[in-house]
Amino acid sequence: MLSVIAGALFLIGLCGLLLGVKVDASKGEPLKCGTAVTGVESAITYDAVQAGQPERAVDARVAACNSAINTRRIWAWSAIGVGAVGSFVLIYLVPFVHPKPEWALSEVRRIHR
Repeated sequence: MLSVIAGALFLIGLCGLLLGVKVDASKGEPLKCGTAVTGVESAITYDAVQAGQPERAVDARVAACNSAINTRRIWAWSAIGVGAVGSFVLIYLVPFVHPKPEWALSEVRRIHR
């Protein structure tokens, strides 16, 4: 069960990094910001300047996107880290702590009797 949880955390964090981030713009329309891997897309600034928006509005859009992307990075990288460490512990360290089942040792006992 723990390996399923660790794997799910890793996949959720990976999806969080790769999926796009959207923020509500001032008019209620969604603004595509980019992904947590690539950061803020330069198209946000270019589109706003081409539309003739004031510099304050452009800066507000970029700040909103930066905030949303940084929030996504925080939880996505944390989920990837916890999932990776959990998977490592379960795969490599549990066999040293958990004893082998009794049926695995039955053939060895017959030979040495």
